[in-house]
Amino acid sequence: MARGAGPARKKSLNPGESEDGRAEWDWEKSSIPLAAKGKEPKFIKPSDKFSSTEGENVFCFIDIVGDPIPTVTWFKASKDLTTEPRCKQWTNGPNQVILGFSKTKQEDEGEYRIEIENEHGMVEHLFSLYVTVAGGMDFRAMLMRKKKPAKKVVVEKVEWIEEPVDRQIKQGTVDEVRFTAKLSAKGKKAKWYMRNAECYKGPKFGFENDEDTFTLIIKKPETGDTGRYTCTVRECNDLSCKGYLEVEPPDPEYGFATKLKDKKGKTKRKVQLKCKIDDPNARVKWFKDGVEVKPSDPRFLIKSEDGVCTLDIRSAELSDAGEYKCVCFNASGKEESKTTISVKEKPKEVAKPKEPEPVKKAPEPVKKAPEPVKSSRTCQESPRTSQESSRTRQESP
Repeated sequence: MARGAGPARKKSLNPGESEDGRAEWDWEKSSIPLAAKGKEPKFIKPSDKFSSTEGENVFCFIDIVGDPIPTVTWFKASKDLTTEPRCKQWTNGPNQVILGFSKTKQEDEGEYRIEIENEHGMVEHLFSLYVTVAGGMDFRAMLMRKKKPAKKVVVEKVEWIEEPVDRQIKQGTVDEVRFTAKLSAKGKKAKWYMRNAECYKGPKFGFENDEDTFTLIIKKPETGDTGRYTCTVRECNDLSCKGYLEVEPPDPEYGFATKLKDKKGKTKRKVQLKCKIDDPNARVKWFKDGVEVKPSDPRFLIKSEDGVCTLDIRSAELSDAGEYKCVCFNASGKEESKTTISVKEKPKEVAKPKEPEPVKKAPEPVKKAPEPVKSSRTCQESPRTSQESSRTRQESP
């Protein structure tokens, strides 16, 4: 039976295999979200070959894992296939990604690349797509059927004999990073790309090119320069090589917002030194006359809260006088703040003589006035006197 005769084949709604062994997918089906799994992005037994017949749809299935879920980018050489009108991309959860071609052509045959990336890194996988002409005979077989044999053309083999080496640096530690690629042939032109965008000469990038050597210079690399850099020779069928640059954030630098001040103290009294640093996460140490003051020393109390650092001498002694310093350590080295403490003897309190208490006198008894002595004559009137008084009252008008 001829191919295509009989009942039409149904499109598979789930990835599987057609009668000729190729995986199938429904072009109109929506993506199923991927699920996070593992950590670093990885490919799970990816195929390195896919095939199609000219004019038919073809789907390339690849299993991946990663947590967070990796971002997926498909390429042919250095060309991003996102904008290719006959290409479409899907996800088929929990861990499968799919690249599809509509009505494949001979020009679709070639090498492809898939990159998956998350915060833990980036990996890539290369695979090839083979396209057979309708009727089962590929383009190479058709050429052999011609009566006149094709002329033999000697093609110079061009390849990379030196490729860029991956670099990992910390921001601020180097002035520039160089990626160098060397070709086996001379007189070719190459371009550098970073995340599929061409690098141009300017404040960020510089170039040094020889007949067969191409060097990219990344000036003052920062965290935003992290990524994969690709050197591509267009005239050699997009021959490419890559180097990855990872720029780690710089170590934080700390300093003093408020420095120490000189202090005067007295024996058997508390003396406190205080300063403030820019960041509470800074590592700080205290020193007296060049010798570190250990936090375990019971004579001292060391505290650090919200960037405020204090050193308390619990009960000062004359021997505690001297030079003290607080040292703050950072990426560029260390910063310090110094002060001097002077301790004087606490004056002794002289006991004042007690004043004699006044003698309390007993209260004197209140003297009562003597009562007058009444004579018996005063107290008792004679009958004669009484009668005379009465007569007098009666005679008065």
